[in-house]
Amino acid sequence: MIKKIALEEHFLSPGFEDYWQTTAGEITPDVFRQAVARLGEFGDLRSAQMDRDGIERAVLSIAGPGVQIERDPAIAVRRARESNDFLAGEITKRPGRYSGFAHLPMQDAKAAASELERAVRELGFVGAMVNGHTNGQYLDRPSLYPFWERAEALGAVIYLHPADPPAAMPVLEGTYGLRRATWEWGVETGSHALRLVFGGHFDRFPHATLALGQLFIVVLNEGGAVTGGNGGIANYRLPDIFGVRVRGPWYTAVIVVLLVFTYSILKRLDMSWFGRACRAVRDNPEAAAAMGVDVARTKVIAFTLTSALAGLAGMVYAFVDNTVNPPIFGIENAFLLLFMVIVGGAGRHAGAVIGATLLFLLPFWLSPLVGHHHALVFGVLVVVAILFQPAGLIGLWDRFSKSRG
Repeated sequence: MIKKIALEEHFLSPGFEDYWQTTAGEITPDVFRQAVARLGEFGDLRSAQMDRDGIERAVLSIAGPGVQIERDPAIAVRRARESNDFLAGEITKRPGRYSGFAHLPMQDAKAAASELERAVRELGFVGAMVNGHTNGQYLDRPSLYPFWERAEALGAVIYLHPADPPAAMPVLEGTYGLRRATWEWGVETGSHALRLVFGGHFDRFPHATLALGQLFIVVLNEGGAVTGGNGGIANYRLPDIFGVRVRGPWYTAVIVVLLVFTYSILKRLDMSWFGRACRAVRDNPEAAAAMGVDVARTKVIAFTLTSALAGLAGMVYAFVDNTVNPPIFGIENAFLLLFMVIVGGAGRHAGAVIGATLLFLLPFWLSPLVGHHHALVFGVLVVVAILFQPAGLIGLWDRFSKSRG
């Protein structure tokens, strides 16, 4: 079983039972007492359950909504601090198994910012979990800007967790099965996140980090017969196209044609007005807007186009080995893509081609020397490129061409 880090592992601090009961649903008093007992347990029972589920480390967070429904800001500030101190004490008993998300009094932006800094710097927490809105106030309200400034400066992850909406959704009236975790929380939390995106929140705080649950990876890992679970989907085949089986060299030819077609499209776009607008937005959005470029529209079109191309590439890749599994979407492969762009040369078509070529050839050259540790060499090359050659290898070629000219 693949060892996992679990991010939504909840607990209850002493005295927080009344806060949690507001979202506990229609459960009997006996079940509620049992749940409270389990949430307050940090010893062998929780550890044994983690072992059964293949969880190596649990990032613990308060079972929401916590003090975010508290009407008195002073009480919220005091009790959030108490909860964080309580969690820190439990983590010290099992530092190898537990980490923590801070609980914050979002009623008071400055107090929340100070508590976040204390939790990260003094208590060693990895970030904070915010349980949706705070008494109907969402994370994009201007009064919370001091909090986001502190979170950005700390590089702290703000994990957005579901919460009941401020008012019942009329569309869900009479459909208890769609309330809360089934559907309602997803709509509320997704809308909250999109509110931040479309409201320009990350233009104001470009280095802020907002985390949402990784539903796609969960589906891949736990999908059983649908996704193949941890082993993924394998042994499928590309269907015949007009009665022709596209296999082996023929499929390679299809990939080459698609590659040439994609390159020609991107080249034409790069030389067009839209390409110039993209470069202007990348270099200086304010100046681009002053020149008449619709910055938001340009970004949306660019993201849509690149997402479509990435989807096409993923579809083509899926039929190369006829296998799709969770490790393909892991952090190592994401880093290799970063290597391709940085070492080859960001912002240049030729740079991407050079980076992709190196990404393909280097493992063959390095394997006799470093075995399976070529990722370490890739990391060193990325650092060297960032420090000494930010323009990448294509930048070296540009300098050589200018010197000859």
